[in-house]
Parts: sequence; structure tokens; C-alpha cells
Amino acid sequence: MMIRTIFSVLSCVLIVSALSACGGAAADLEDAAISSRDVPEGWLPADLDDVKGQALWNALPALLTEDVDARLILHAFEAESGLHGAATLLIETDNAAAIPEAAENDDVLGPLSQLLESEDALLLPNPRGGDPKAYFAVSDTPLPGSIRSRLIRLMDDELVHSDSLTFSVGNVLAVVTVWYPEKEGPIEELNEIANRVETRLQSLVTGS
Repeated sequence: MMIRTIFSVLSCVLIVSALSACGGAAADLEDAAISSRDVPEGWLPADLDDVKGQALWNALPALLTEDVDARLILHAFEAESGLHGAATLLIETDNAAAIPEAAENDDVLGPLSQLLESEDALLLPNPRGGDPKAYFAVSDTPLPGSIRSRLIRLMDDELVHSDSLTFSVGNVLAVVTVWYPEKEGPIEELNEIANRVETRLQSLVTGS
């Protein structure tokens, strides 16, 4: 049975575009998140809605499997048009056992879909429409058992894809996302960014 998770803030809740953390482990964790070094020159931190960001927290209890303290960090960068961008969502818990194992079943994919849709509402606000479904597949990138997903939104007259890779390293669940117009394709490759984030997480979380 999925246990509802109770969240208490360790030192501060971070739902930010690219700002410094509140110190300690959070500052280190932010070093693993996407930054200007990972995106094309000229991309800027995305302007994120703090009110909509609360939906990310609301999605966590169904996703995590134990009662834990948790910290959430969201970094996002986008092109001037807003139709190209990249983001990392990092969820750190005080117990690695609370991180769900990647699996193609409703216990994981249902809550994960809710989390991804909440993130998408921040990254691509006010869509005109789109496909209500999230599409999932198991991937070996950046780690075996990672979950690849896609959301499709209609922004103005453009169909925009939001592609994500979800994986875990130790006590951190990571979601790396790129979004782009369907007819243009991504400027930044999802696999490349996810591999860089995974390498930085391995260094920070496991010391390897």
C-alpha cells in the first residue's frame, strides 16, 4: 500500500529557476542541477510561478513510499521564445528507501505522471490544448531502469513536446526535462544533459 508522505522543511523549500540554495547539503545538491553551463548561450532562467510550484509538493506524497523529510529543487532555463528549454527537478529525501523503484506500473507511473504534469504547468504555462496522456518507456539512459516520458502541449500554434528522463541516485530522485516545438526538434539533447546531471549526482551523493 502506498503510504502518504508527511513533509517537513529541513531548512528551506526551493522552487527556483537558478538561485543559490539556503546552505549546507542543498547548496551541494544544487551543484548537480542544470545551470547555464548546460544550455546554449543566451538562454535565461525561466520565470516560474511559486503558486503553481506548490503543485509539485502536492504530488510528492503519492510518489514517495515512506514518511520522510524532503527537499525539492527546480532549475529551468529557456530560450527567449519560451518554446525551447531545459530543466532539472531534484527531490532529496532523508531515506533512500522512500525513492520508488522505476517500474511500468500504475503505483509509480500514476504519481509520476501527476508530478510531470505539475512541472509542465510551470515550464509551459497557459497551453491552448494538447494530449492529456503522458507516454512512458523504460530507458537505460542515464542509468538502467530510468523512465523516459513525453507530454505534448499546444502553445499558440505550435505543438510542443516535453521529454523527460526520471532516475534515482542514492536518496535523490531526478527528473531532467527538455521541451521544444515538434517541427523543430530539441536544441539540447535530453540524454546528454541527463548523463551530465547523473555524473554530478553520483559525485555528490555517493562520492564516486
